[in-house]
Amino acid sequence: MEFLEGYWAMWQSNLGEQVESSRKRFDASYEEMAEALSERLGRIREALGQKNDQSDFSPFLATWRDHSQLLRDRVDTAALAGELHFPVSRGAAETAPIYDPAIARRILLTSLHPHDQQSAGASLINEAYLSHVLLRALRVGE
Repeated sequence: MEFLEGYWAMWQSNLGEQVESSRKRFDASYEEMAEALSERLGRIREALGQKNDQSDFSPFLATWRDHSQLLRDRVDTAALAGELHFPVSRGAAETAPIYDPAIARRILLTSLHPHDQQSAGASLINEAYLSHVLLRALRVGE
């Protein structure tokens, strides 16, 4: 959730008025899907919390859960081994290792934006919308 809070703040800062003028639409859209989205997120949280019990989950959800955990474990292992190197600043050729798995995961999550843009054709305002809706949904029940 911390990542989405920062991601949403970044979109508010970078797109400013465009995001603010769209916020009512974002909220109205969220309200239309809130119940179904909350239910789905509840199932995902449940699946993540019950690694060994796949009896009540669809094959897709169980596979997604297991793959997500595998990716997280790989990032953590690589970070702890000093195998993840990132540029020391934007555009720099010099890199430095990141040893803290939490920091490594956060840096890797920032690749969501360019990946979405390239592979799914998401616009900047689409990305802002998605971060806003997901953040609202995740805050339910806190």
